[in-house]
Amino acid sequence: MRFRTTAVALLVVLAVDAAPAWACEPARAARGIDLLPEAWRNAVTDLVGATAHDGEPWGCHGGSIDLTLRDDGPATLTVADAEGRTISRPVDAPEEILPLGEALLSKPLPARAIVDPVAAPLPAPGPAPAPAAGPDRPAKPAKATPARKPFLLVGASLAPRIAGRSDIVWGGVEGAVTVPFGPWGAGGWVRYDGPSASLDGHEMHINEVVVGGTILRSFALDPVELRAAFRPAVAIVTQSFGRDREDAVRVSPRLGLQATAVVPVSSPVRGFVTFDTELSPRELGEDGHPPFQQTQNGQKPSLQPSFPTYTLGLGLGVEVAIR
Repeated sequence: MRFRTTAVALLVVLAVDAAPAWACEPARAARGIDLLPEAWRNAVTDLVGATAHDGEPWGCHGGSIDLTLRDDGPATLTVADAEGRTISRPVDAPEEILPLGEALLSKPLPARAIVDPVAAPLPAPGPAPAPAAGPDRPAKPAKATPARKPFLLVGASLAPRIAGRSDIVWGGVEGAVTVPFGPWGAGGWVRYDGPSASLDGHEMHINEVVVGGTILRSFALDPVELRAAFRPAVAIVTQSFGRDREDAVRVSPRLGLQATAVVPVSSPVRGFVTFDTELSPRELGEDGHPPFQQTQNGQKPSLQPSFPTYTLGLGLGVEVAIR
């Protein structure tokens, strides 16, 4: 009788010990997680799901998980246990959320979570949490997040230039838009050359509007960036002779080359200096003639149409890098 009583009591103890007398409590996501970008939100969701698995060092301990994003640095992952103790660590990418969060939430496995190592070996432990900063262990500076590369460059410059064969100096303004892709870039630009001064003393009224495209290659020499560009364009040149004669207008295709040095001023503003030259194949292919035809009997020279065969420009401007 005593043996039967002892056996029954032993079976009752084993049954009670084997019965699930507790419920797994996973960690919960803090408010505001649903407002995060998709990649960060999915990473936090994966971490919450990982805490719902019993038998893991980071599972079923309760607590909460929060993530704060910053524009000027890494994100901050904060976990709190069931007793309200919190710990925060910087993260640079969504892929770091799961392993770092498991490490921060890990606790020693209780006896109920130990299983047969042959039947189901325990997974390799995650990375150990970094020791908390203190007076004897200063916090390590967070890694700087690389600045996002710009997807659009918008520039404006003052661009005085010399016009060959017309023998004038123009004062001009130019605006440009460029789309960079790696070290290369492509875009468009427009320039107006209006105020002018004659180099040979004769009064000459010529202005032009030039519209063109740009294909460039940049070379980074920190902190300076150098660019070399090919700039095909079309120029609409107008030469005015006053009230007595009709204006002469010429549409001239041009081929241009440009070299630019860009220096950062304050993000996202940059300053630049540029030198360029343009050739007019149409004007080069024609026989040149002096802009002033000398007349006989001491009369004043008559004006003749004279369009530039080439131009040389030196520009100074600013550029905004839109990220």
